[in-house]
Amino acid sequence: MDSIDEFVVVTGADRSMAEQLLATCDNDVAAAVALFFDQQADDSDGDSGDDSSTPADAPPEAAAAQLPTEPVDLVGPILENARKETPPPPARWGGTGRPLGSAATPTEESAPPPPQAGGALPERHNPKKVRVIFWADGFTVEDTTEEEAAAAPGPSAPRRTGIATLGDSRSRAQAIPAIPSLRKYEEHKQFMEDLKRGIPPAELREIDLSSGIPRPRPVDIMLGDMRPAPYPSEAAARQAAMAAQDASSQPPKPALKAFSGEGYTLSRARPAEEEAAPGEEAMPSAWLAADRPVEVDLAAPTTLVQVRLDGLPPLRLQLNNGHTVADLKALIERRLAETGEAPRAYTISSGFPPTPLTDDQDTLEGAGLLNAAVSHRWK
Repeated sequence: MDSIDEFVVVTGADRSMAEQLLATCDNDVAAAVALFFDQQADDSDGDSGDDSSTPADAPPEAAAAQLPTEPVDLVGPILENARKETPPPPARWGGTGRPLGSAATPTEESAPPPPQAGGALPERHNPKKVRVIFWADGFTVEDTTEEEAAAAPGPSAPRRTGIATLGDSRSRAQAIPAIPSLRKYEEHKQFMEDLKRGIPPAELREIDLSSGIPRPRPVDIMLGDMRPAPYPSEAAARQAAMAAQDASSQPPKPALKAFSGEGYTLSRARPAEEEAAPGEEAMPSAWLAADRPVEVDLAAPTTLVQVRLDGLPPLRLQLNNGHTVADLKALIERRLAETGEAPRAYTISSGFPPTPLTDDQDTLEGAGLLNAAVSHRWK
């Protein structure tokens, strides 16, 4: 959808008007839409009234149709009061001053500032901004707090050059403000009465907790008069249909399923009855080598082997040079059984880089484990 079509969808104007305003605003759709509504408001304010008159011989029904309707009677006093209200003059500083580096005299420090003629201005912190637009058949209410915060001046982005992409067109379409829903005058008389009295309607009153102290949140209400133009119901319906189409075109998010399995802690072994996965060694049901007798002959040559157990204190073993790797594993499994470790697969390795000891029949001397260190790791 190009800029002209986007403008026509939002405003309901013809394409010639769209081309004229887009050219004025350098093809900025949001600025062109705002300019269109501003021109409509200026045209409605410049109208002096209805020049049509009712003939003297017209029937009573025709004469009654020319009388001001209830919405005009409700809106007129509100706009008149808004025009009469002027913001108070800004507070002027009335204290004393002194040059930098000079000491203040006691009189200067103790003298209070002179009272202000207009009185102190109330603190306006975190105000809520609302836009109310009057149409011939009702009015709309829109919260513009986030919109104005996003439009606050910030660091200017570098000017982009080159070919526009589809993402650029979508980002411009999302910048077009949404058209609020229409409210009938006769169904919201209290809302209009509060505006006439100059107080925020009940639905706009909030308690502000941003400063840490509960206090009424200020409300800034901006009024716009679009009469006698009717509410752009067709443009609002098209905009709602486009939003629904965009929402339906997005793929649905996968439904989350609650975890229903079983977990294990780092120190807990899986039950022995569980079957091993393809390519995985089966868990032993008991420490098979723990009962293997290992006797040390002190008359024969002996050596000390330090075993660094995974998750346990190190183990120092005295063995003969002729003991095998299987004897070493038997002593390791005996210690694991004494500490309550459940049977599971492990590896032992030595040297640097670590080399797994896979030949159980190899002697300690043949495997190069005399006065060596062995590392134990769980699989």
